[in-house]
Amino acid sequence: MKKASILFTAAILLSVNAFGQLVRLNSEKSKNALYFDLDRVFNYNLYEHARWGGGLRYDINFSKKRFKTLSFGGYLGYGYEDQRIKWGVRSELYGSSQHRLRLYTDFIHDLTPDAGRNLLDYSVADFTATGSFMARRFSDAYRWTLGMSRRQSKDLTLSAEGRLSFERRLYDYWGLIYPESDSVWRELPSAFFSEARFCLSYKEKWSTEILLGTRIDNPMLVARLLSQYDNTLLFSFFKLHLFAQAGITPENTPYSRMFDLGGSWGSPLYFQRSLVTARHNEFTANVFSMVAMRLTTRKPLFDLYSELFQIGTNPVPFVMLNAAWGRLWNEDVDGLKIHNALILMSPTKGIAEVGAGINGLLRFGNIDWGGMVAYRLSPASAFYHFSDPKDNLSWLVTASLHL
Repeated sequence: MKKASILFTAAILLSVNAFGQLVRLNSEKSKNALYFDLDRVFNYNLYEHARWGGGLRYDINFSKKRFKTLSFGGYLGYGYEDQRIKWGVRSELYGSSQHRLRLYTDFIHDLTPDAGRNLLDYSVADFTATGSFMARRFSDAYRWTLGMSRRQSKDLTLSAEGRLSFERRLYDYWGLIYPESDSVWRELPSAFFSEARFCLSYKEKWSTEILLGTRIDNPMLVARLLSQYDNTLLFSFFKLHLFAQAGITPENTPYSRMFDLGGSWGSPLYFQRSLVTARHNEFTANVFSMVAMRLTTRKPLFDLYSELFQIGTNPVPFVMLNAAWGRLWNEDVDGLKIHNALILMSPTKGIAEVGAGINGLLRFGNIDWGGMVAYRLSPASAFYHFSDPKDNLSWLVTASLHL
């Protein structure tokens, strides 16, 4: 039942995003635009479960060449499981299309996923992303952000961001979740951070991010380097999706600034850039590297569609290979460590998996559904590879937008 509800939720989210996030509320004849943010209506993650809310955005358009648009926005949200109200306000100033200049500031009281960003949906060039569909470990954050991005040349884009944040961990040693009304929640660890992030992107394929900062309430250096490559190579009949990341942080980095190498095991959905056979938050590392390769056909094997029932088939077979390695300082031989009263494990011996599937077996509206199977190839160990072969298998449903 739980898997069915997650699958249904994902279908709703994908359907909403297929029609765009913003719906204009005022007349098209007006110079300025008022929008309703569809992306804020409903969301789901393993901490909040169902999350309901709403958001508005107002754009003021200028006739000057240097700056084109000034945007104001805000949102409210409420999590069913954690019983918290979330909110945020934001303003953005957009420059001409030549340099793609963007200046922004925001203030939020919301949830942010711990262990840096979950790699299944994180882009180093996007500092504003919060929340993760499959994240388990969240912090309650008050955060003020000031940032900018600008295209320096045809191929290079520079982004910079400064942040002040107060974060309180929302889970304990055992991973238990406490609502805001519970007295235990108030005793969970908290921290003040002051940080600056710089990111350089080349042709929207290569990205490198540097994070520098300090923990204010308990002086501690925060530093992190993360590089990413994301590209699709086209051949006569196939296309190859390549995604690679590597990162490093110093010893004794706060847990929330290390790297989360968890996957989507136990979920019925396939996320292309995650370790499919790894559990959520299964691996954490302060040094890591990973690669994900996915080979598909350039076109569907055939395309059948029925307007009468609004369903069809659009089958695209694929095979994939994912691999990752990482370590924690002062870990034992199996990669285990207790850090900040949390049991952590890193893939010191490496983890690899293979998989195959067919997407587009059924099409409902704008979403193609399919299925796949993945198998874990890691070294024989209770922490990496299981003695019973079926424990290393994962069966999943795939979903993609057909636009």
